Amino acid sequence: MEPTAHADEVENAPAADSTAPSVGDVLRSRRAELGYTLKEIAATTRIQQANLLALEEERFEELPAEVFTRGFLRSYARELGLDEEDVIALYLEGTGRTRELVPAPTAPMPAAPRAAENNDDPHRLVAPDQTARVLYVAALAVLIIGLALAVLMVTGDDNSAPSTATWQPADTADDFWRPVPAGHDDWQTVREN
Repeated sequence: MEPTAHADEVENAPAADSTAPSVGDVLRSRRAELGYTLKEIAATTRIQQANLLALEEERFEELPAEVFTRGFLRSYARELGLDEEDVIALYLEGTGRTRELVPAPTAPMPAAPRAAENNDDPHRLVAPDQTARVLYVAALAVLIIGLALAVLMVTGDDNSAPSTATWQPADTADDFWRPVPAGHDDWQTVREN
């Protein structure tokens, strides 16, 4: 036999809506009990302080989409050591929402452009009429690189012919360039003499 409640106990029992703590009250009191600040919770959960404050003050209309609100509640509850499902249940009870998320209305997506009529391969990177342009750009790039290499090879350092004149410090103002004597290749040899 199950015990029954006495009439005075039923009359004195608190109403579910009037004294049941709200989700914001539970979060705020648990945070205060643990001695955390909103700034500390924001740093560990990576939820902005304004959003945490909105959760505690139950200003859910200021939060992003419903899915984010529930995610914030779960993260906040986990950080405070509360049961996530109990916090979500309090939230749903307080707001009158259901567990099922209703997708937000979206505008219809425009149809993707069809591949060329003669080639229905959706993985093709360029349309057949653009193939000629791509080949032209590739050939032009190869030509430019080839010309740059040819110029470098022609004007590169050629040590086959010794130079006949090098710069030497001038002894007088009229003597800026002086030919290096035959048999001397560099300025150090000339300087040492």
